[in-house]
Amino acid sequence: MTEATRHAVLEPLEATKGFAPIFLVGFVVVLAIALTGKLFAWDWRTWFPGAEGEGDLIPSVRSAVYTFMSHLS
Repeated sequence: MTEATRHAVLEPLEATKGFAPIFLVGFVVVLAIALTGKLFAWDWRTWFPGAEGEGDLIPSVRSAVYTFMSHLS
């Protein structure tokens, strides 16, 4: 494997390592807000773009975090 090929293969892996902590923190924050909204019977899905169309809690939170992360890049 040449150096250029090695760099082309490893570069996307390094980029995804940077987004993993951001996703995890964003997921925990949005999950905490969603759980609080569920506890008080609020319609929390309208607060987050991307979460409106989902029916369950975890897919809604995941959609909201992906929408949030798309604004970072």
